[in-house]
Amino acid sequence: MSRALAATFALLMLATAAAAAWMTPTLRLAEQRIVDLKDIVPTQFAGWRLDPEQGVIEVPAELQATMSRVYSETLSRTYVNANGERVMLAVAYGKDQSDGNNSVHRPEVCYPAQGFEIGRARAGRIYFADGDLAVTQLVARLETRIEPISYWITVGNRLVGNGSEQKWAQLRYGLNGVIPDGLLFRVSTIDDDSARAYHLQSQFVDDLRRAVLPRHRAILFGERE
Repeated sequence: MSRALAATFALLMLATAAAAAWMTPTLRLAEQRIVDLKDIVPTQFAGWRLDPEQGVIEVPAELQATMSRVYSETLSRTYVNANGERVMLAVAYGKDQSDGNNSVHRPEVCYPAQGFEIGRARAGRIYFADGDLAVTQLVARLETRIEPISYWITVGNRLVGNGSEQKWAQLRYGLNGVIPDGLLFRVSTIDDDSARAYHLQSQFVDDLRRAVLPRHRAILFGERE
């Protein structure tokens, strides 16, 4: 190999290494803000309060181990209103959403791991006075338990729909040198009437959004471009 060719290869290797270092995300979004789900999500708001009689559902050990690896913090609560209507809330927050290995797990994955059968997912919307929120809706079944579910996912401050949007958001943050955080926000009810369940969930989410401090809304509900 000539000296000129060797020098060219050396320069290419240095350029590749420099580009890789430049494109490697170094700024962690999670370090720029404090996310404490128990503090962000109120225990009582707009006629909703915690249901003290509702126990926590145990999850399989393998699933719990996966959750502990992927998520930095989880919140699981059941709320009840004056009419006795109940909504189950689950929020899972992860500090590192930079790749697929750490990405939050959708209910289509978590529920079957607990023995549920999952119906076909559909796109839904929750409407607010000043806008709306795109969500995914599906129905989970376990014996006589029928559980309509509404959920969404954020990557950083971005609300993402399907898996492609999730990957694209991760890539965009990465190209800007940022390691994004993110979360899964899920509400569900026990009801064999899915239309009625989704209406109640929409009311609950709207009430919760109004109660959450403005500085925390992008964390929980994301932003559309």
